[in-house]
Amino acid sequence: MRRLLIGVPARNEGARIGALAERIELGTAMLDHDFTSRLALAYQTSDDDTLARFVDRPSRIPQLVVQSPHEQVGKGANVKLLMRRALDDGDDYLLLVDADLAGYDPRNVTRAVNHATRDGYGIVLPLWSRPRGQANTTNFLACPLVFATHRARIRQPIAGHMLLHRSLLAQVDLDALPDDFGVDIMLTLRALEQGLSVGQVRLSAPDHPAKPGNSERVMTQVAMAVLGALAAAPAVDRPDVTWPEHYWDGWEWPQSNGLEPDHIDVILRHAGSEAELARWLDVGEAGDDAVAEMWCDQLADAVRRIRSPYPDLGRIVDDLVCPFFVHAEHRARRKSSVAELEQYVADLGLRLAARLHG
Repeated sequence: MRRLLIGVPARNEGARIGALAERIELGTAMLDHDFTSRLALAYQTSDDDTLARFVDRPSRIPQLVVQSPHEQVGKGANVKLLMRRALDDGDDYLLLVDADLAGYDPRNVTRAVNHATRDGYGIVLPLWSRPRGQANTTNFLACPLVFATHRARIRQPIAGHMLLHRSLLAQVDLDALPDDFGVDIMLTLRALEQGLSVGQVRLSAPDHPAKPGNSERVMTQVAMAVLGALAAAPAVDRPDVTWPEHYWDGWEWPQSNGLEPDHIDVILRHAGSEAELARWLDVGEAGDDAVAEMWCDQLADAVRRIRSPYPDLGRIVDDLVCPFFVHAEHRARRKSSVAELEQYVADLGLRLAARLHG
């Protein structure tokens, strides 16, 4: 009998946690009979009734709660609690599902698990489309950078939905993982570094509402994590990791009930002077190719700087903020189709790789 622990890291998710737990449990009912499943809430002290809504609901499968210390916040801290619990309990797989994936399709559980067990993957990541204008850190930073530095075509290295085999859990230094949004990219990089096979499976995209301030937090924390990893050790070469051809066929933009982009507000806060602000805004009005080239130049320069003696990681990441959000704002105005966006993201990886290795 194989053991599956499904972990939901959560803070202030009372409005969604009950419905998500119900959908996940429906998914476990579709698994083969040789799987035994449990559902775990990794909880941080919240301003709402997240914990009560989880523990008071009727549950179809065994459920448990692991809790961070009162003063601790950050997604990564919750993920580490779940990884430790899976290791301690001898689970074969840990499925991580972000608590804000509203409208979660129960079939995603079965698809991810079946994909892993059929082909022996150490980690399984989703192929899905986020609402138009979201996932800028995934699209324009994490995905191109992983390809350019590792030659690994991974479309969703920070998806918020990851199936981890115990072979990965056992090899990760949990104390070295970040406590914030950088945890997903670090787990992806660890799988690449350990030579584990990486699966990518088409899943039904859930509604993923945007949250105030998240765009800047996610971008800076992910950039700190991945650039810090590149500074600490040379990147491994993993051209064996790729995605299916035309995986986006048939996709349409999911509906979004999120917030309006805050790109301009972020640029305003980070520009060092009126002249710098005017310069960045002018850059954003350039043509598509010029803006793409600008962003790849900036990102390649950050990689080179991080590999220099005594790099200042905080300064390097801070210098990326304005060009990142100028590029994101420029792309938001383009109203691309799903296929156009997917092809553009792949092209960014090629452009960046040419700068780093050409």
